[in-house]
Amino acid sequence: PDHVARDGLDALAESLSGVLELPIDRSRDLIAQTLGSDTWVALCSRDPADSRAPLYAFDPERGAFVWSEACQALVDKQDSCFQDDPDFAGELSGLDRSACFDWISQTCQRRPDFLEGLLALGTELEAMRADAAAGRCYREAIRQADALIGDYRGKILWVSHSNRFYHRLLYAFMRWSAYRGYLKQAIRLARRQLRLNPNDNLGIRYELPVLLAADGQYDAGHRALKKWIEGDQSHNPCEHLTRSLCLMAPAPSVDGFAAFLRALLLVPLWRNMIIDQEYPDPLSEDRSWSRGIIPDARAIFFQFDTLFASHPMAERAYRAALDDPDVARIEAELAALYRNADLRPRNPQVIQLEDVVERTGQLDIWFRRLGTAALDLAERNAADWIRRLTS
Repeated sequence: PDHVARDGLDALAESLSGVLELPIDRSRDLIAQTLGSDTWVALCSRDPADSRAPLYAFDPERGAFVWSEACQALVDKQDSCFQDDPDFAGELSGLDRSACFDWISQTCQRRPDFLEGLLALGTELEAMRADAAAGRCYREAIRQADALIGDYRGKILWVSHSNRFYHRLLYAFMRWSAYRGYLKQAIRLARRQLRLNPNDNLGIRYELPVLLAADGQYDAGHRALKKWIEGDQSHNPCEHLTRSLCLMAPAPSVDGFAAFLRALLLVPLWRNMIIDQEYPDPLSEDRSWSRGIIPDARAIFFQFDTLFASHPMAERAYRAALDDPDVARIEAELAALYRNADLRPRNPQVIQLEDVVERTGQLDIWFRRLGTAALDLAERNAADWIRRLTS
């Protein structure tokens, strides 16, 4: 029991002691025995890692993993250790990073079937550059989860909270594989995630085409693009960036530059990421790099790293475009046009319908100008950018 439950049980023991005229220690032991422990001390020192029951099972009727009470207790302790959020405060809150690592290492040694723990341990090992050990954690956890799934061939959806550790494991091992050059393994893991969870809550649809392009499977990459990406008229900058990365392999092209410029004008953050290898704090007051969207920078870095490792010409091509004064000028013009579309309600307490309509119209003008500017720039300057790469 945690400290809240322990205080409640202790109060009950005091009441029971008074009613039955028992010593308080005897009263506590009686309560402990009703909860499966011989003594109060044994109850208070009980550890979920000592549970003899399996931590996980799989229910094929629901397509979902089932956690035991001991598993949930271990997950709660792990969250209190690693989650930097008051909502996850608990028994291990306040431990430093080293102490958290020691706890998860020891827990996984005691309970090698604690799959969420193996995910956390692998993540910490990767951060410590212990890549081989991290890969073993991911691989072993997936092996155990697959054994529980057995012959089941249906969906395993993210919407079921108990399934999320499994998708996070597949995702972590996919990235681990890609960063170490095991692209075909990463592609298999990406496809498995999309098959099991078509809603794609982790954004695999943006990463699979880039993985295929990085592996030289250009036609397959373009087929994946057509299946998952909406097209030129999308307002989603990640779609345009993904399309550009695939079009830049095997060699830079006008279409690849046009898609990149469209993505850049939608989210100027890409300039920071490519030129400076960094990105602004998304929680800061500075929103000059955003156009109403805060993308997953870590996911974008993964796409860049994946393609640039096997196609370094693509990175050089993007840098050549970003070094062009024409690109900087168009960025500034589009930034000013976007600022003019800011909604400034006459009454800060109420947003009038006409204000919303006006802003929507100005944003439509901005978006049309953006698409035209990106294509014009690419058609006008791409040949020069490509020439610089080969000179």
